[in-house]
Order: sequence, then C-alpha cells, then structure tokens
Amino acid sequence: MDAFIQDLRVGLRLLAARRGFAAVAILTLALGIGANTAVFSVVNSVLLRPLPYPDSDGLLRVSEQRPFSRGRPMAALTNETYHPWLERTRTLDALGAYSPRAYTLTGRGEARRVQGTAVTASLFPILRATPALGRAFTQDEEKPGANRVLILSHATWLSLFAGDRAAVGRTITLDGDPHEIVGVMPPWFFFPDRDAELWTPQFVPLPSRSANERRVFAFAALARLKPGVTLEQARAEGTAIVQSLYADAPWGRTPLDAQRAPQLRLIPLKDEMVREVRPALLTLIAVVALVLLVAAANLANLLLARDAARQREIAIRVAVGAGRARLVRQLLTENVLLSGLGGVTGLILAWWLVRMLPAIAPQDFPRLEELALDGRVLLFTTVVSIVTGLLFGLAPAVQGLRIDLTRALAESGGTGSGGFRFVRGNRTRLALAVGEIAIAAILLVGAGLLVKSFVRLIDVDPGYDPANVLTARLPLPPAKYPTQEMSAQFYDRLLERVAALPDVAAVGSVNTLPLSPGLMMVAFNLPNRPETADQPPPSANLRIVSAGYMRAMGLRLVEGRTLSDTDRAGSRPVVLVNESFARTYFPGEQLVGRELPIFHEPSEVVGIVADVRHAGLDTDPQPEVYVTYHQSEQFRSAGAYLVVRSKTDPISLVPALRAAVQSTDPDIPLESVMTMEARLAASVAQPRFYAALLALFAALAVTLAAVGIYGVLSYSVLQRRREIGVRMAVGAEPGAVLRLVLGQGAVLVAIGLVIGLGAAALVSRVLTAFLFGVTAADPAVFAAVATLLGAIALTACYVPARRAARVDPLEALRYQ
Repeated sequence: MDAFIQDLRVGLRLLAARRGFAAVAILTLALGIGANTAVFSVVNSVLLRPLPYPDSDGLLRVSEQRPFSRGRPMAALTNETYHPWLERTRTLDALGAYSPRAYTLTGRGEARRVQGTAVTASLFPILRATPALGRAFTQDEEKPGANRVLILSHATWLSLFAGDRAAVGRTITLDGDPHEIVGVMPPWFFFPDRDAELWTPQFVPLPSRSANERRVFAFAALARLKPGVTLEQARAEGTAIVQSLYADAPWGRTPLDAQRAPQLRLIPLKDEMVREVRPALLTLIAVVALVLLVAAANLANLLLARDAARQREIAIRVAVGAGRARLVRQLLTENVLLSGLGGVTGLILAWWLVRMLPAIAPQDFPRLEELALDGRVLLFTTVVSIVTGLLFGLAPAVQGLRIDLTRALAESGGTGSGGFRFVRGNRTRLALAVGEIAIAAILLVGAGLLVKSFVRLIDVDPGYDPANVLTARLPLPPAKYPTQEMSAQFYDRLLERVAALPDVAAVGSVNTLPLSPGLMMVAFNLPNRPETADQPPPSANLRIVSAGYMRAMGLRLVEGRTLSDTDRAGSRPVVLVNESFARTYFPGEQLVGRELPIFHEPSEVVGIVADVRHAGLDTDPQPEVYVTYHQSEQFRSAGAYLVVRSKTDPISLVPALRAAVQSTDPDIPLESVMTMEARLAASVAQPRFYAALLALFAALAVTLAAVGIYGVLSYSVLQRRREIGVRMAVGAEPGAVLRLVLGQGAVLVAIGLVIGLGAAALVSRVLTAFLFGVTAADPAVFAAVATLLGAIALTACYVPARRAARVDPLEALRYQ
C-alpha cells in the first residue's frame, strides 16, 4: 500500500507537470466513458431493472391474435376468452382487464380532460398495489350502474384536493356523472401503459350465448403466474382452453369458424413494455462501445508518445537499479489514475446527458421516468475506467521499457531518427490509427444509413396536405349526448361557428385522425364472393366524417365526388372509398356508382379518394370507407377530432377555436390541440432520435480518429526532424517532403477505410429492422462515407505534412 501511494503521488506530480497532455487525455476518455455511462444508464433503467411492483417477474401481458387481422396486431383480449379462461385456469394466480380512457372533469372550474383507466377489481392485487388512502375496487362495482366510483393517483389527489385526507368519500363529476372517491394510490404507483390520473371500474360483458347475438369486446389484460408455474405451462393451458372454447361455443361449431380461433400471446410484462426499444438500445450499446475503443486508442497513442519522450528518464531509473516490474507498476498506476480522472469527468458528462434525455427522447419511450445513475451505473463506470486504463495502458507501458540504455542515455530525449514505417515503436501507433479510421467508418456508415432512411421516411406522401392544419379532439360526455342525433346537432353548430371565423379556409371533423390512436372497422359481405378458410372476411377501416373533412385535410379526389352537406339522415346512403379499397376488392372494375352492402342497407359509392397512411408513414394504407356522421349508426357520443385549415398560422386560431367550443357547450374541453405538421413530426420522433444519436456518436468517433492520425503524423515528423533536415540539406524540395509525409498518411487512411468499409458491409445488416426505403448495403452511403472520412483524415494529415515541409535544415541538424 505504501508503494501504491508513492506511485500515486508520482503520477499526480507528473500529470500536474504535463497539464496539456493530461487535459487532452482526460477529455478524450471522458467523451468515451461518458457516452457509455449515459447509454448504460438507459439500458439499466429500461432493460435490466425490475418493474417497480413486488414480484414483478410473474407479471404477464396476455392478448390474443385474431387470424387475418389487418395492419399491426392489437394487443388485446376479448370477453369471449377472458371469462372462460378465468374460470378454468390452474396456472394463473389472477387475470385482470383494463382499458385506457379519457374523461371530462367538470364542476371544478373550467372543464378539462383527465387521463384515466378502467380496471377490473383484480388488477390492483395483480400488481401487488394497495391504495395509500381508502380502499380498492370490489367485484360488485364492476357491474353497470354500480361503477360510479374512482381511485385517484397521488398527484391528482394533491392537485384537486391539496392532500386533504378527507377527499375519500367525496364526489367529482366525470363525463356528466358523479363518481365517489374511494381511494388514493401511493406516490410510487404508476400504471404499466401510461401515467393515469385516476381509475374507474371496468365492466367485462359475458360472452354471447347465441350465434345470432355475438358481440365481441376487446381490452388490454394482465395476469400473474402462480408460484412454481412456468410460462410454457400457462401458454399450453391457454391454448387448450381457447381450442375447447371454439369447439363448444355456438359461434364456433362450423369448420370455418374453428379455423379462425385466436392465438393467445403470453409475454412477461417487462419484455412487452420494452419490446420495441430493446433492439435499438442493444445497438446503441455496441455503438458507444466502438466510440470508447476509438477514445481508448487515442489514449494509447498519447501514452506511447509520452513514454517515448520519457525514455531518457526511464533509462536513468533502470541504470540506478529500478526493476522493470517496478517501472511497469508505476506506469500502470499513472495510466489508471488518468483513466480514473477521465471516468469521473465522464460521469459528470453522463449525469448531464441523462438529465437532458427525457426532453429529447420520444414521448412513448418506456420507463424514462426511472432514469437514474444508481449503484449499478457507478460500478459500470468504475469498471470501464479501470479496464480502459489497464488494457490500453499496458501495451504503452511494456513498449516504453523496450529501450537501449546506451542510446537512450546518449540522446537528449525522444527525438532520435527513425523510419516512419519500420521502427518497432511506431508499429503499435500506426495500427491504432488505422483501427480508429476503421471504427469511424463503421459508425459513419450506420449513421448514414439511418439518416438516409429517415429522409426517405419523411419524404413519403401521407395522402393529405398537413400545412396550415390545426387539429383538436372534442370528447362528448355520453350522459349529455346519448344519441347520434344529439351528437350530430352539436357538431353541426360547432362547425358552422368555426367556419365563420375570418382566417378559416375549411373545417371538418373525423372520428379517428391520421396518426391518432383508435380504430373502428366495418365488416361486410361481397356479392358472389363466399368466405373461405384461407381468405379474411371483407373489412375496412371506418372514417366517420363531416362533409368538409376532405377539403380541410387536403385529401385528393381520384374519381367521382366527395361527401356533401346534402348527404344527411333520410337521404340516399352514400360512401367514399379509398384506392386500397378499390384495388383490394374490385381490381380493374368500375366502382363509382355501385351499391355495396357495407352497412345494414346498401350504400352508393360516390367517389374514390387517395390512400392515407393513417397508422404511420412506414405502414401501408388499408382499405377505408368514409361516411358522414349524419348517415352513420356507429356515430354516438365518443367524440371526434376537429380539423381546421387556416389561411395564416394555425396556432393563432387556438383562442378563437376555444371560444367557439365554449359558446357551443361550456362543458366540452378542447384537448390534444396540435398542428398536423406537429403530429407528423411526433410520428417519426423515434427514428429521428436514433438517427441523431448515431450521427452524434459517429461524428465524435470521426473527430477522435482525425485527432489520432494527426497525432501519429505529428509525432512521426518530430521523430524524423533530423532526417527531414538532412533530406532538405541535400536538395529535397519542400513539395517532395510534403508529398512524402502526406502519402504515408494517405496509406494509413486507405488501409483504415478498406478495413472499416468491409466490416461495415457485414455489421450494417443489424440495422435492417430500423431502415425504411434503404438497404443495408446502399452504395451511395458507402461512397459518401469513404469520401467524407477520407477528406477529413487527409486534412488531418496535411497539417503535420505542411509542418515537415517548413523544417529549417540548419535548425534541424543542430537539434541534437
């Protein structure tokens, strides 16, 4: 320990004496270690840390996948499966259902929208959560008419009642109905899907007993495994129950229905929550590890240069009796001290990055609220710092002891001549520089692919014109608007008021806005096309709109006419279809003017509109049917989105829009107010985030690689100063010296590019799942990376080459 403390003091004195070297080395390490620590803290919080529920390993997300489902599969369970499974299960400790909902809160100032979730009484016990105040729900409160109770989140309790414990037992009005507060959840509790402000009881209807009255209700569901039961056992049991269910149920007795039985999905809750981000996080871990390798290679080059400059000092130590093992220990202690300081600085950088991450990450990124630099992250940083110091400091330390005592003592230190290509002391430095270029090429290719993919994604035609469009959601309370007619009258009055505003070019409404949650589908039969087991039943996404929606959203009419104000209740039923509908069900046929049995009575197709990418720019359009809310039986009181096309900045319309809504009904809040351009930007937030991160890390690696190759050539010029002076004294032109050094640097760059681009061709395949409209072997990206990185690296080579060409022969010959 005394020897270690002595080595530590010597190391501190040497670093203090070489402040420039220490600052560059610490900053280089801080960038690499800080990036790794920040990304690892995200991986730790999202992937490694257990969910904040007791015994969370037993929690499962359960759902069923229906055959022939269009688009992205819905993670939902139906009442047809829920009740039989709950009755027959021997592997599940409990099964619970829930449905995220939004409620209109009135009676406490201005009406506002609150986010909530309807849950069965079993859900809180599944999560091992009990209210901090009051009680949980009972099974009797799941029934209609008895479910006018609620549980508040801790934050909502503080907001509405300022922490008053007497809030339990009071009532608040949701969607026009009074609800009694029966409990308050503790501060740590959050729901798996999103931050709910309150919870209400969930009603799960019993399965239909008759084939003629079959009604299917879908909702999300959680389960908890019984102790000692494996996931495979639960899956096998669930599959057997569903198969027997379809064999026994009145609607599952035909061969066709039996082949359409759903498949159950049981997935650990944590795995399901992080499923979409896991591949990206694992890729980022590999990326920042490569950045750390580049930083460590730079550190090794710095250490080699420092140890070469200290050869005379080391030779004196050996000459007076210092053992080589003692010197290696001294050098390693100095290196670990250096990496430790870099780790501390990197930890500060990581702390800043982690604090900034929630503000720049996509809103749907899971578990960001749990980000923290905990003990595991600190241990990771410590291990990385020590390993980096030992691994990349050992080679320079050993190399520094391979000296010729006579020559080292005779020279003034570190400036002996030496061939650039063949001196053994330079081979390690050259290899490190080549490795830096290769790693930078790999990262640049990955960043280039993601950036090009993102550009291709945002260039996709969404099927509408988002410029100058303001959108907002208007939820209608069922208690106040229980019928289609009442809801339609409200929207008629509101649309008329908004259309009269001076800066409004067009206004409309739609039940589900592009890029918004929610889906309504309609199934129908086509004439002379019987169902078969290998074909899905005809269906389409249903868009319930006002007559002005097409103009307000900027949809393109392909054929026929759009919906009009004359398409009202009592008039001839009409519909619009999109191109995918016509292409899927009537390829090559004349569709406009035909009557289709889409609803209870045939509707005439009056027009065809261009496809709209409702689910996202990266998803294919699906068949769609547009109908006015005056002619739709499905239009009740769920509310709709308002779409306003403005002649000026759409945000400037928000106050007037709120006033129009308040004058129509003061109890209706205006929520989710956003421009359509903002919705589009939010829909591509995740690919933009990953592309920006990889581009940032690639830029960091390129900068470090350029600094590394600059350092290698600068040190080589310093070593060869006498040789260069001799060359110029015997007639060599400055241009020839410039070409000599620049050519040697170009060789390093070329070798690094060949190795890096070859490795990138193999490694980039892991990015295939993140790419859109771009292949992992895109030649344009590889060519651009070779050009850009080559230009940057050669620029870094030019500076020391120009310095070599300006060497004064007389001064160089007197240097020793």
